[in-house]
Amino acid sequence: MSPGHDHRPATGVARKALEEAFWSAICACIVSYCVVSFVAGQAGLLAYEELQHTILLMQERSNQLQQENTRLIEVKDLLQNDTERIAVQAREIGYIKENEKMVVLKTPSMTNEDDTNVLLNQPLASVDPDLEPVRAGYSSGLPDEMIKTLSALIALVIFFVSLISRIFQARTPHRSGAD
Repeated sequence: MSPGHDHRPATGVARKALEEAFWSAICACIVSYCVVSFVAGQAGLLAYEELQHTILLMQERSNQLQQENTRLIEVKDLLQNDTERIAVQAREIGYIKENEKMVVLKTPSMTNEDDTNVLLNQPLASVDPDLEPVRAGYSSGLPDEMIKTLSALIALVIFFVSLISRIFQARTPHRSGAD
């Protein structure tokens, strides 16, 4: 270009490149936000899979507690109907009558599970005490603010890459097919 030429065409190309880069960045921001939210957001696919796993854990825990409850009801019924059994159970946990002395003898472990002694001698909390309670409503998905920040960063990268690409294309002379 000679010094006497007008710079408006170059300014128009730069403005057009800036505008195209801006709209590319906006589109990239929207698309990235939607995709990341759908996959890794707090209500996304990964959170849904985790929720399904949590539901299974809660059902398993509920079944364990129902079994323990059934066992405890059986123990209660056995103790309510058998006064001798009540006295035996009381002695096993350290209660004695007046003028009695307690002698503890070790007995071999019982193998017959139908025997009421086995049912009564099970610990009250046979459900795994180390099992952490399952929390409902908790999601390990990415927080929305993090997704927005990630989308904004992607938009910035797309903006600068697109702008540089368009400026480079504008500066590169176009060859015609008649060479």
